[in-house]
Amino acid sequence: MKFISILSSLFVVTTCLADERKWTLQVEAGNLWTNRNDVRVPGDSGTRLSLKTLTGQGPFNFQRWEATYRQSEDTEWRFLYAPLQVSGAGILPGAVNFQGTSFSPGAASAFYQFNSYRITYRRKWKKTDRSDWMFGYTLKIRDAEVRLSQGATSAAEKDPRGIVPLLNIAGREQINDKWYATFDFDGLAGGPGRAFDIGMRMHYNFAPDSSVFLGYRTLEGGADVPRVYSFAWINYLSLGITKKF
Repeated sequence: MKFISILSSLFVVTTCLADERKWTLQVEAGNLWTNRNDVRVPGDSGTRLSLKTLTGQGPFNFQRWEATYRQSEDTEWRFLYAPLQVSGAGILPGAVNFQGTSFSPGAASAFYQFNSYRITYRRKWKKTDRSDWMFGYTLKIRDAEVRLSQGATSAAEKDPRGIVPLLNIAGREQINDKWYATFDFDGLAGGPGRAFDIGMRMHYNFAPDSSVFLGYRTLEGGADVPRVYSFAWINYLSLGITKKF
């Protein structure tokens, strides 16, 4: 019901803002798997722990919402909301020091959140009859939390205001009148951390301004600083719909 409510709201907003079909709304949902999800809190003195020990690898459900505004023939803005939450219970193989709290070997549960809000500005750098590629910059705002619980004992590391600048590349390749492929990349590496988000989709036009697609995405990155050590690698499979207004 929450997914349907948010989807309905986005359709209303983009319809109200529509100007000669300059808006494109893309909604997708599917499953994700965690190939890696390692944390240590604090980063310089805590116990390194694989959250997969408690949450498992998945699959977990996810959704992703994206609205794009074509400002001109050569420029556009993208607004993205990409929530990510993973939780589960398992067995700690050994003692863990997490956020200054001690956890004993045995049953415990974990919660991992890495919600992402992004604004992207990009310009066209390649255009042919069948190709359309753009390059730009993304401002990413993350709402992150890692929580470990065992009985009445609980500790959490929260970062609700993290801001990260990224480079962006987006492309579209037309295959024929009905089929086309799209690609998007947000990423940057340097200093104590890195972030890479790469997505590929195969679209089928079922109407002049609408398509359905099958997508694959891989997300990898993290940071190693005194406050927290956290690195994750997550893979996604999704089905979605794209609509122009």
